[in-house]
Order: sequence, then C-alpha cells, then structure tokens
Amino acid sequence: MKNKRFKGFLLKLFTRKKNEEFDKNSVRKILLLRYDRIGDMIISTPILRELKQACKKFEIDVLASKTNYEIIRHNPYVSNIYLNHKRNFFRDLPVLFKLRKKKYDLAIEFDHSVIPHAILRLKIISPRYVFSVQKDGRYGVNGSDLNLYSYFSKKQSNEHAVDRWLRTISPFKSMITDKSYEIHIPDYFKDKANFFFNRLNNENVIGFNFKGAVEGKEVPFSDFVTFANWLEINYSSYKILVFSMPTDLGEIISNISKFGLTNVIVSEETLSILHVSALVRRLKLMITPDTSLVHIASTFNIPVVSIHENNLDSYNLFKPMSKYSDTLFSEYSNSLKGYSMQELISKVDSALVNSASE
Repeated sequence: MKNKRFKGFLLKLFTRKKNEEFDKNSVRKILLLRYDRIGDMIISTPILRELKQACKKFEIDVLASKTNYEIIRHNPYVSNIYLNHKRNFFRDLPVLFKLRKKKYDLAIEFDHSVIPHAILRLKIISPRYVFSVQKDGRYGVNGSDLNLYSYFSKKQSNEHAVDRWLRTISPFKSMITDKSYEIHIPDYFKDKANFFFNRLNNENVIGFNFKGAVEGKEVPFSDFVTFANWLEINYSSYKILVFSMPTDLGEIISNISKFGLTNVIVSEETLSILHVSALVRRLKLMITPDTSLVHIASTFNIPVVSIHENNLDSYNLFKPMSKYSDTLFSEYSNSLKGYSMQELISKVDSALVNSASE
C-alpha cells in the first residue's frame, strides 16, 4: 500500500507543469500519439480530417507504430509521420528528442487510463498543451490529478470509440456530423485488387478471416468447412476469399484441398495493410473476429458479420460502423469459445438476403 502511494506521489510530482490557460488561437502545430493497433488508427482518421477542416493552417503530425502507420501513409491531412517503438523506450529517444525540437503547441493522446510510459514520452516531447480522454486511475491517481494535461474529454457509457476520441478536439470543433473513417489507397494497390477480382470473373465474393489480433480469437477450420459447405448449397454463385497471416497460408491451402472446398479461394500474398484494404473494398460481405478488418470494411461501407468475445464494453467501443452489420458473441469474455456456427450462418443468410433486396 505504501509503495502504491509512493508511486502515485512520484507520478503527480513528475507531471507538474506551469499552469497556462488554453488559447486555441495560438495552436498551429499538433501531434497525435497513436502508436498502437491498426484498428485504433483507422478509428482516429476522422480526427485528422476534422482538425484540418477546423483550421487549414494546422500542421498535423502523427507518432505512429510500425504496425499502423501505413493507414495514414497517404492521408492528405497529415504533414509528417514518425515511428514509435512502444515496447522499447530507449530506441524511441532519438525520435522523441527530435519531436521536442519541433515545439508542438498541442499533443493529443488517447489512452483511457494513466499510462506511465505515455506520460514519459509526453514529458520528453514537451508540448505546450496536452489533450486526452478521461482517464481511469492508477496508483491511486486519477488523470485529473495530473497537471500535465490541459483538457480531458468526458467518457460516456456505451459509446463508440470514434465519438469518445472525436470529443478530444471539441475545443476546436464542437459539432461533428461526419464520423466516417478514411483509408487512402494508392492506385497501385487498387489495380492489383482489381486484377485479382477480374481473374475470378465473379463479383459475389465473401471475405472470411479466421483470426483476431488477440490470442483466443480464432475460428476453428472445422467450423469453416461447415460454413463453406452451407454456402455452396444455398448460395452457389458466391465464392469465399480467405484472409490470413502469411505464416498460416500453407496450412490453410492444404486444408482447403483436403476438404475439397471448391468455392474457397485464398487471397494473393498481400504486400501491406493498404493492399488488404483494396481487396476488402471489393467484397460483398466481410466475416471476421478481427476488429481491424471490421474497421477496414466499415471504412468502405462493406456489410459486416463479426464474431466477438462476450464483452459488451469492448464491443460498444469497437463495433462495426457499416450501414449493415451484425454480430454474434461467444460464451467467454476472453475468447471465441462457445460461439455458434449455426448462428453465424443465420446472420450471414440475413446479410445476403438484405444485400439482394437493395
């Protein structure tokens, strides 16, 4: 208990700064800290657009990760992208001191709780103001106890992350009517995807992804066989395009052959997440337990049937934003165990019927 209080005391002491009243008219150079997953970056893309619309003179930089930076690589609202190594702080020091020299007016950080390594990065970068979302406490310290932050956006229950994160820029733009995501795909990847689909000579293609980014979020191949056979009987004009990690590709191809799944095709080896996005935008439907693919499909308004662990808080934050979507839940909060393939089939059937009626 004493150790916890001592850590809390150090955290408060470390985050002291001279109080300065926020002046939005003095802000020109902005840094977004978004060095996490692909899906988080996709959900953050409306912030880039809305900030630039609020003031065309804003110079918006992003501290991204090696995993997610390609999502904004061609984003017209971003001036510079810097790469962060979240799990290796010392490798980050040259970049952090480079950012410090840029003298940012504002940094926006999106962690939902008090994260010491994020605070340490902010201290080194030393922006004039820091905005963030309302934070859960740590070591007995709430976010509001840390003077480092100039503004916190309030959390609301059962809201989507896009609403929560957009609220961090409400001092610049209080009314936001367009919450759509943006992924800017170069023509090179669009052409590759178009060539791939033209060879199929079939526009009725359903995407199927087996695995999520988190351990335990995986659809067994035996369940996939059941789904593929159902689709062959009931929707014979449709093909299934399997999305997978390169390391799983050989095993999947072997299993497709083993079970004689003639309506299943495997995606060509994708060169980047932008290549994946170019393929997803051509689908009739996306089926996935992975929220990154949910958000990519939502970007292009592709219908989604997602499989989610039994965690409504997580679902509400990261649920699909496509015009048509449906979700089934497992029995467990940390895995897909106990989900029903028959329920999945029913939801896909409804999605395809809905698609045919439009």
